[in-house]
Amino acid sequence: MTQESNGASAADRKVLHPFVLWGQKDQNLYLTVQLQGVTDPIINLDEGRLTFFAKGYGCHGNNVYQFEIDLYLPVQRKLSSWKVKEKCVEFHLMKESSEIWPRLTSAKQREPWIKVNFDHMQFSDDSEQEEPPFPKWDSDDSPAPSSRRRRDDDRIRDAVSKDMDKFFAVFRSPLKLYLFLYNMFQWVGFCYVFHVSLYSYLRAGSKAQRQEAFASIRPQLCMLQLAASLEILNAALGWVRSGVLATGMQVFGRGMILFMLVLPYEELQRMEPVFWLAVTWSAVEVVRYPYYILVVLGQESSLVTWLRYTMWIPLYPLGFVLEGLVMLAALPRVMEERWYSVELPNKFNMSFDFSLFLRVYMVGFLVGAYALMSHMYAQRKKKFGANPRSQFSRWGLLPFLSGRNQRRALGLDSGDGAGGRVQQKKAK
Repeated sequence: MTQESNGASAADRKVLHPFVLWGQKDQNLYLTVQLQGVTDPIINLDEGRLTFFAKGYGCHGNNVYQFEIDLYLPVQRKLSSWKVKEKCVEFHLMKESSEIWPRLTSAKQREPWIKVNFDHMQFSDDSEQEEPPFPKWDSDDSPAPSSRRRRDDDRIRDAVSKDMDKFFAVFRSPLKLYLFLYNMFQWVGFCYVFHVSLYSYLRAGSKAQRQEAFASIRPQLCMLQLAASLEILNAALGWVRSGVLATGMQVFGRGMILFMLVLPYEELQRMEPVFWLAVTWSAVEVVRYPYYILVVLGQESSLVTWLRYTMWIPLYPLGFVLEGLVMLAALPRVMEERWYSVELPNKFNMSFDFSLFLRVYMVGFLVGAYALMSHMYAQRKKKFGANPRSQFSRWGLLPFLSGRNQRRALGLDSGDGAGGRVQQKKAK
């Protein structure tokens, strides 16, 4: 039922800045680079400069990130250290004195990807106040409202420009264009099948009319399933990261049920399991293909990703049960009419009993269903972690629907930054 991601080449990805949180206490300087799954890190620390280059998952998805920071004052390189963790990279730098730094960088210009970590921040008047004060803008640095608006507009235009560049890059690559059009064709087709099938079923006034609901989407479903055969070719040529054997078995399983069992028998087409099997197949693909489209475009949506790795939990078991019911219903007719069977004698001197093959296939079908469910569970665990609930706010629905993720990606919402806390304090 699944294919692996129709991925774009990593060479097309651009180098971006990760979010960096910084704090200080006495002579200690703390930096946290917000990157997950960091690989191939290249880190250089001089007395007054820190450079960072690595691959990982950050605010712009799985990409290559880098930065170069000229520190406010020199640090002691021999006493400084860093550690690559699963969800971030942590730096512990030792300053030459206990002087409190007003900022991290030597330049007064504020970088949007550098944030204050209030959990590790000491200010010059901490000893005189019960709670840490909020950092104040220097008179020379404080931007006017019009400047802030221009800065935000520039960030929005820059983000839109990058997204458009990724989109039009698809049309400059024949392979990406083909994968984009194929996935889009399949998604639009299965959206049509899903909508028309349910509409025809709900509109039917009698049981006899409901039994004809499958006929309303039969040609379209056959066309989409024939087009799905291209997925085997895509995997065989290495255009997508899918196994040829797994993809071939999945496409063959659906094709056998649809073309060899359902279409030749009018009685089966009027059965409820056949209709709901078509609806289930369509529901799976309506969720799956948008994910592949975004991968080809080099984009990622937290909502689409969450649906891709969650909706299979109810839909796959339901699809397996319905496929089993359809095969059980077709087995007596196959045994009686001997369709697709080869009898002796013949010029090849061989025989083939399709009914026996179908019974053996049904036993193997149970093993394959278990293997596929285990594979999908492992993929979901790899994507969301061992505890998906703890990752819900990072991936999921509520931040997506509120638009907070989009604003943070543009740097307009600092979240834990100074601006957000100042606004909360003023509200109180």
